[in-house]
Amino acid sequence: MKIALIVFMSSSIAKNPERLKKFWTGLVPYLLLVGVIAAILLLEPHMSATVIMVVIAGAILLVGRCKNDAYSTIFPVGSCGRICTF
Repeated sequence: MKIALIVFMSSSIAKNPERLKKFWTGLVPYLLLVGVIAAILLLEPHMSATVIMVVIAGAILLVGRCKNDAYSTIFPVGSCGRICTF
């Protein structure tokens, strides 16, 4: 599942990089996919796999030229989610 996420995100962004320029139709589906997989990975006793997958997904979005203002939206929401899990 972890490798499939990386391969899927990189191949779909490589096929249509212009899709990431729109927030709701381009970025949100990827964030939902990463969120669901991260929620499943949080069921494991260690969090290292979850952190690694979220960082890799963020790097893929960054390399895929996601808008910078989208990152300013993503990081505070992720931080709040991280605080709420404890």
